[in-house]
Amino acid sequence: DRAANILKTGDYNPHFMEWPSFPIYLTAGSMAVGYLHAASKLEVEGTADIGSVSFPYFTHSKILWAPKVLFVLLGITAAFLMGVVGYRLTNNPYLLFLAPFVILLSPFYSGQLLAYPNVDTVGVFSVACLYLFLFSSERTEFSVRQAAIAGALTGMTIASKYSLFLVFVPTLLLIITLRSGRRVVPAVVLVVVAAMTFVLLVPFSVLDLPQFLDDLAYQANHYHGGHPGLEAPPGMQQLRHYLAGLRGDFGLVTLPFF
Repeated sequence: DRAANILKTGDYNPHFMEWPSFPIYLTAGSMAVGYLHAASKLEVEGTADIGSVSFPYFTHSKILWAPKVLFVLLGITAAFLMGVVGYRLTNNPYLLFLAPFVILLSPFYSGQLLAYPNVDTVGVFSVACLYLFLFSSERTEFSVRQAAIAGALTGMTIASKYSLFLVFVPTLLLIITLRSGRRVVPAVVLVVVAAMTFVLLVPFSVLDLPQFLDDLAYQANHYHGGHPGLEAPPGMQQLRHYLAGLRGDFGLVTLPFF
């Protein structure tokens, strides 16, 4: 609905920042394509006719075909990019096909792709792009220019989902281990470019700071407290819960983990 409201009102402030606005803008842009397609079929005459776009209640399915196609392509591309990452890390060509096959075999992953556009798909794609850049070649050094590119990809990842901020870690580790001499400059470049990219993709984190901070605080409390019904204390009980989910997704393939 936030993406649809942008088309209906022309207000680019989603007035909702519990999730970053980058996926919302992607959805709105692709939804505009679907809207024009629906208009060409005489199904809508104005933006007021867009109706509901909330899953699973879609007033006009043609309006959502473009966002669905876009997010499915992002998810499939991310799976194949991780295959390339696996190949670069192990030099095993089988991973070029095995990794995406295993990922797309997941009912949860594929179900999310097919059901509706969601922030997790954009986050997975962004992480895959970052890892592909970091491990695309055998690095012997990490230049300032490379730190800037990694910073842009890191900012895009966090602008997809706040909880992915830990993607800073592998890049910083590469800078520390590969950079000879002064490591401070590339590290600072990484952080600054990531912050600039985040603000560019989530502009109302600055332009509507109170809303951003309120929603960020809500998410922090939500992550601490957990989803209703899933508030079990940390420990083996939580680990067993996640392993059971993994087994439900992949079946016998996961037996070595038990």
